[in-house]
Amino acid sequence: MRISKDFFKHVPIEKQAIVLEKLETFTNMITKANVFHEIPKGFWIRKIAGTNIYKFRVNSGDRILFTFHEDGSIRYLSFETHDKQIKAAKRMNKDKFVEFVIDETAYEEEAIDENINRYALQELVGKLGIIAQQDVMDDEYVTLLLEDDELFASEQILTREQYEALNNPSKMTVILGCAGSGKTNIGIRRLLLHQELAIPTFYVSHSQYLMNEIKTQFLKRTTNNQLIRFFSLNQFYEQLLKKSFTTITKEDFVLWCKTNNLQSKLTPDELFLEINTVIKGQTLQKMMTQEQYNQFPSGFSIQDKRNIYFVASLYQKWLDKNQYVDLNDLAFMILQEVGQEIESVVFDEIQELTLKQFESLLHVSRSATHHLLLGDPYQAIDNYAFQPEQFFETLSRKDIPYQKYILNKNFRSGYQVVQLLNYIKEQELTYYPTANRMDEIAIRSTSKPKLIVQKEFTQILLQKLDHDANSIIIVATQEAKKHFQMKGFQRVLVVSEVQGLQYKNVYCQDILQYTSKMDFSQYQLYKTYFHLMYVAASRTSNDIYFLEGEHPNSFAIDHFEQFDYQELVEMEYGITSDREWLQEARKLELLGKFEQALDAYKKAQDSDGQNRCHALLLRSRNYQHLESYLSVINFDFNVKSPKEIEYALKLLQDQNIEMIGRTTYFISEINTGIIRFNPLFIEPGIDIEQISKELYRRINYSYAAKYTLHLAGVFYQENEPVLISEKFVQKQLNDINFYEKNGHIHYKLTTLIEPRNKLKQYLEFEKQKQPRVNEALEGFEVDVVIENAKKKETAEDFLDDIFG
Repeated sequence: MRISKDFFKHVPIEKQAIVLEKLETFTNMITKANVFHEIPKGFWIRKIAGTNIYKFRVNSGDRILFTFHEDGSIRYLSFETHDKQIKAAKRMNKDKFVEFVIDETAYEEEAIDENINRYALQELVGKLGIIAQQDVMDDEYVTLLLEDDELFASEQILTREQYEALNNPSKMTVILGCAGSGKTNIGIRRLLLHQELAIPTFYVSHSQYLMNEIKTQFLKRTTNNQLIRFFSLNQFYEQLLKKSFTTITKEDFVLWCKTNNLQSKLTPDELFLEINTVIKGQTLQKMMTQEQYNQFPSGFSIQDKRNIYFVASLYQKWLDKNQYVDLNDLAFMILQEVGQEIESVVFDEIQELTLKQFESLLHVSRSATHHLLLGDPYQAIDNYAFQPEQFFETLSRKDIPYQKYILNKNFRSGYQVVQLLNYIKEQELTYYPTANRMDEIAIRSTSKPKLIVQKEFTQILLQKLDHDANSIIIVATQEAKKHFQMKGFQRVLVVSEVQGLQYKNVYCQDILQYTSKMDFSQYQLYKTYFHLMYVAASRTSNDIYFLEGEHPNSFAIDHFEQFDYQELVEMEYGITSDREWLQEARKLELLGKFEQALDAYKKAQDSDGQNRCHALLLRSRNYQHLESYLSVINFDFNVKSPKEIEYALKLLQDQNIEMIGRTTYFISEINTGIIRFNPLFIEPGIDIEQISKELYRRINYSYAAKYTLHLAGVFYQENEPVLISEKFVQKQLNDINFYEKNGHIHYKLTTLIEPRNKLKQYLEFEKQKQPRVNEALEGFEVDVVIENAKKKETAEDFLDDIFG
């Protein structure tokens, strides 16, 4: 008897022990039946037509699939749970299966058998070669179950539930799956299928970085992707509208709120949620009117709604004035256009689609037959109004046939963690009922979530965690994250940043306490705090620890094991190799976590990766600083050599300031007076002599008026942006004029009004035709970056490709 490595991936955890115990008995009964060559009619074993796969029933109604080796020995392939038990998501203990025996009555086909037969014929038959290579002896299986990281992460073989979700291509398919249920696997398999069938398909995700990850996985399985195109939602809209936009994100909105000191009882994040989700997202107009918003059902008072709508109006005016857009604006533009002829879309993260954005997706579809939509309502972070029922009502109203599948087997988290996840969902349902309840089923066991009452992490524990790539700290707020970073610890993420990540060991600080402060009966948007807690708790594949400054009274303690902090400190922690750190760094870079990726590249001692991430981080921050900290340098003399530029910049370096990051140099032509503007990125740490030579090389042509050279950018002192006026205590003088006197170069502080105006005109023009920094950062593909790094391409080469 042999057992496919993938066999127990199909068995709910409450049945695994008894199934393993009974397989030897089943083997003896099958062998004794002597049906290797022919199955008698009316027997309790049935052969699946067109295959060499057999099945039998047990008295619970479940089916077990197996095949024979040439010598007559048996290999178990799959365990198929009866549909009724899947839907009920029952929690059963071993005692209920004491009489778990073969049903020896004549095998009569039922409705479930049609699906099982199709699964065996079309999925398992083609995978028997892979299954054979994954066989394990039954006495080895318990060890594998506990120790093999990839046992439940197989991307080669689909479970029957996953397979059925792909099997009917005649309708739009909507798959709602819990964390760790294999939604990504299904999306990739659909893309591969469409490639084989020559169906042009767009893969679209709400997140640029998830798109990058899926594209990388897809390209690992095929060398031909001519018909499959990958986009973030923003890129997808730009592709359809054939135009680039400056698209504002939640982070931009929060910065705008803080810059304008907008006062509200809601946080900037919550204001964005309400505006994005309801005021702009729940209407097919550009935005609701005040009256429409007042009538929209929510927990806000009319006065609250007036205040929120006032912020929304200011926000929209700011967008319009600067020719910015957000995703709802792009969706509105799509709805105003003639419908496109999109044949097939695989859309991931549908829970983040507002109603307007969902309508825009349908608007551009020639037919929704080939569409596959994937999502998890409990991971909606930026769209609290997501309700599957609303999507299905829209499809029915438009007479679009669809099929819905619920995937509730969690292959990532263990049984004890899944109990906590289901508890979080139950708590949400008490405040926000839904018809699409998704209780999860665990396939394996891990340890119980640990609760530790401890105000903060001590340095000794942080040092241990800092050397373990299998561990991550998750916090509730950006302020808490900065607190860790000030201690020199970089392996920390805010809960809103951890989607798409998975670690063996997860350490959450004050997540329960942060969530328990919310009055969930007050506002609908507070449901996202349940989602944030769910996302944090579902990131672990092994152990999760909740460190809370005080006891979270609002949570059922029976879901946690009380744990001592000192015991946590004294535990053994893994030491990660350079190779493992490199893998971790590439994963984090792919997902856009550049701070954490930089830290991992340092530990992997990979200088190319460090340079890439450091430059990306600097460039992103530098773009944010340009408007507030811009300074202009005027070389008000005829520059005859790079040494003169070097001497001038050295005068500033002696004052502990240097211009780094994105700069713009501009110079006039001698005969025409035309000003030529060009970007120049100055890497941190680069030698002044090298900067000077490069700048002089760029302006050293015959018709350049070298006495008109200007360099504009941001000055930094100890990696922090600084205003010249504050540095030299000279009010409002933020520019520098270099001039020659008595054969020496001197400088004075000034305000260069005309050069600033010219520069402003140029930058505004550039802003219209070029994406902002975040879009540029989103535009790069990390798999390409890594490949280029192997070719020894420098970070500067790569960045110039992005930014020019």
